[in-house]
Amino acid sequence: MTSYTIFQPPVPALDSVSRSDELVFVKEGFSWAAFLIPLIWLVYHRVWIGLGLMLAISIVINVIFESLRSPEIYATLAFLAISLIVAFEGNAMRRWQLSRRDYRLIGVVSGRNLSECEEIFFRIHGDEILAEPADSSQDMGQTLSLPLMPGSSSKPSSLHDEQIKTSWI
Repeated sequence: MTSYTIFQPPVPALDSVSRSDELVFVKEGFSWAAFLIPLIWLVYHRVWIGLGLMLAISIVINVIFESLRSPEIYATLAFLAISLIVAFEGNAMRRWQLSRRDYRLIGVVSGRNLSECEEIFFRIHGDEILAEPADSSQDMGQTLSLPLMPGSSSKPSSLHDEQIKTSWI
């Protein structure tokens, strides 16, 4: 099972189609694309701080290995280690970047792949997402409650769970 966190922009679009299109689903865990092409992945996902850190560390590693006149295999292994870090932490950096840009975490969903997670999310909460935007005088911080696995119940098991599932993040 793959889990995705769902983020909504700070100012949702006015029409329902645009609101659903602008939601960002961020995968939890390892990213093969971030491992194989880390610079392109960081630019594509607009993780500028991660890109700056990776470039700075790469330059420092290159200068150190050049000054020590060490075999190129050591520098290659160091760059491979950096790629591994980006692959494991890239999606976490992406979530952090979205939070810094005032995107709101509105839910978490699990499924076999992205399309199944989107289907589950919109089947359960499509009406809430596609509804007309709330009055600006109302609180806009509500979090949606989602079952963690397909087919599981979204009914809370206790009053405490009821409060958690309907509270805002």
